[in-house]
Amino acid sequence: MNWNGSCDRLIEADLPVVSRFFNPIQEAVLNELLEQLLQFRQAYYVDGLDREDFEGYGPVEYFRDSFVDAWKNAVELIEQERRKANL
Repeated sequence: MNWNGSCDRLIEADLPVVSRFFNPIQEAVLNELLEQLLQFRQAYYVDGLDREDFEGYGPVEYFRDSFVDAWKNAVELIEQERRKANL
């Protein structure tokens, strides 16, 4: 979430924290997600994704690419700081 306009407003609202993690999913909502979103269906069912397809699964690619980008940024920052310190 971006900070300005989202997180800051949620904090200011000071709403009560309500755990909904273990609430049952409404069947109509679940059915619509399963029908409309292939990637949701693949992730929801234990056997929804073949082992061979895991590497190319969109959310896995997104996570991997985000991690690789962050790693590259960290390495670049370290290199910049070393140059500044003449190391």
